[in-house]
Amino acid sequence: MARRTLTLLGPDVMLVAMAGGRPNNAVLVAECGGRLPAARVERALEALLPHAPFLSSRLERPWPWGRLRWRAVDGRPPLQRRELAADEGIEAVIDTLLNEAVDPRRQPPLRVLVVERRDGSRSWLALAWVHALMDPRGAELLLAMLAGVDRGGAAQSWALAQRLEAPLETADRRRQRRLARRALERLRAIGRAAPRSLGRDVARPGRVRHRRLVVPAGARPLAVTLALVARAMRALWRARELPLDQPFLVPISVDRRRVGEAGPLFGNFLSFHFARVSADADDVAATATAIRQDMAQALRADLVDAVWIGMGLARYFSPRQLLRPFGGAVPASFHCADLGEQRPALEMLFGAPVLDAYHVAGVQPHPGLGVFFSRRGERESIVAVWVEGVATPAEVDELLAAIESGVVALAA
Repeated sequence: MARRTLTLLGPDVMLVAMAGGRPNNAVLVAECGGRLPAARVERALEALLPHAPFLSSRLERPWPWGRLRWRAVDGRPPLQRRELAADEGIEAVIDTLLNEAVDPRRQPPLRVLVVERRDGSRSWLALAWVHALMDPRGAELLLAMLAGVDRGGAAQSWALAQRLEAPLETADRRRQRRLARRALERLRAIGRAAPRSLGRDVARPGRVRHRRLVVPAGARPLAVTLALVARAMRALWRARELPLDQPFLVPISVDRRRVGEAGPLFGNFLSFHFARVSADADDVAATATAIRQDMAQALRADLVDAVWIGMGLARYFSPRQLLRPFGGAVPASFHCADLGEQRPALEMLFGAPVLDAYHVAGVQPHPGLGVFFSRRGERESIVAVWVEGVATPAEVDELLAAIESGVVALAA
């Protein structure tokens, strides 16, 4: 039996702070051909829970000064089933999952939804979780573990996970203190810059929505992807007649897993680099070169490790305190993440062939807009997520079209 409490990582606590009382959910969607038997999904969840009890847990702080942690409780994550008519799409269902408020202190942080077309031609399995529970790689591992339980039992599934919790920080204390001071200086400097975003002055933010495009998958460096998105964002800024005299600030997540390492399942095992991207240049190649140089300099200066160590110290503070240096808002002009190839890739899921899989991440009113990339086989999903009031559907369509044209041109 696994232990019953799990201390949050530094990035997890930051995600709790960023939510600010609004939903901060993430969704992994697997599209399948044919029907998905909900009973098999439920049995797999029940078999996995004794090994991974934090799928049904509550967020707590044991003392006023203690660290936030997940406490496992009896029960299982709620599993729901939806049926779609022939003319209905999955998009509205996913938007609902993004906007469903989950109080992790009183409710399980994971929800599972089986969606089927009435004629049985298509089905979807959606995992929706409070973002502080795990990162996208963790969700992919969870999906693979559930599929493994269904195929051959818990032992086969358990072999997929090398470890379910993040490894302890091994840096010596003197280096940790030095890096933590550097991280604090870096974050204070970012806070003073007060990056501009479309959502900064929106008085009444609405629901989170998303749109998705599918293009042929292609191998691109992250710097090129970010440069393409930045160019499309510039067009949106110009259409709004907003000044472009300051660079965009974009947090880039850096996975701390070793190459080929599956775990951990729980926790956002990520550090961040805050990339400054030129807001007044349209040359993708030149912008990508500048982004690469900026990231290389940050790695040489240990800034990525410093942010990881600094976020670890955040576990000792109240979430409300953590965003004070940034005026209570997320320090970003927009969000952008390339989640890469789904791994491990699944060909079958509960007896149905997997046709596609993609991620949709929620965004907060500030910055209020993000673009996320994920791939499975020969298909790449480009997902734009926005808060109503920050952008219009027409603007999001133009943004996606601009990004699509850039992706296609690079692949040609």
